[in-house]
Amino acid sequence: MKSALATSLLVLSAVSSPLLQTPALAGPYPGMAGTEGSDAVALDDAEIVAWATGVSELVRGPVNVSNLTQGYASFGTAANALGPVVSANPDDVYDTVSLGDGGSITLTFDQPIRDGEGWDFAVFENGFSYAGESLAFLELAFVEVSSNGVDFFRFPAVSLTPADTQVGTFEWIDPTDLHNLAGKHIQGWGTPFDLSALAAVAAADPRLDLA
Repeated sequence: MKSALATSLLVLSAVSSPLLQTPALAGPYPGMAGTEGSDAVALDDAEIVAWATGVSELVRGPVNVSNLTQGYASFGTAANALGPVVSANPDDVYDTVSLGDGGSITLTFDQPIRDGEGWDFAVFENGFSYAGESLAFLELAFVEVSSNGVDFFRFPAVSLTPADTQVGTFEWIDPTDLHNLAGKHIQGWGTPFDLSALAAVAAADPRLDLA
C-alpha cells in the first residue's frame, strides 16, 4: 500500500473482512485498469509528482477479525509504504505492508496535498485480477485526511457489494461496486482521490484546509 501526491497527513484504515462480499451485477462506478472508463492511475503516471515520505503511526489489525486465534498481521514494515511503487507484477508482493482487519497507517508528505483540478492523490495496493476478467481479489481501506495531524476526515465511501455472504479466501470483488475505497485497483494501479469530495466538510469545519 503506497500513496502518491498529485492535508499533509493521510490515514488508511483497512476495512474488516466481513464488509467484503462476493459481487452480483456490475455496479455504476469505474472498473479495473484496462477496462473501458477505468479511473485507475498507472504507477508511472506523469501526473504523479511525489510519494509519501513518512509514517507517523502504524496500527496492525488481526489477520482475520472473525478468528482472532490467527493473530495479527505482520507482513512488511512501515517503510514498505513509502516511496514509489516498484512493480505491477502481482507475483512481486514484497514491497508492501499488511494492515490486517481494521488496521491503519498514517502517512506524511514533504509538501501538503492541495485540492486541484481532477484527482489529487492516489493509493496503491496489491490486489490481482481474476483470469484477466472484470473481477479481482481486493483488500480495501477507508481513506482519511488531516490538515493538523489531530483531526481526520474520511472520504465518503460506497460499496454496493451484496452483504448476505462472507467473502472467502481469495474470492473476487467487482470494482464497479466500489467508490472512494483504497485498494479498489489491482497491483501497479492506484485508486484516485479528489479532495473536492470533502469541500462541504471543509467549508463547515475550519480544521480541514484544502486550499
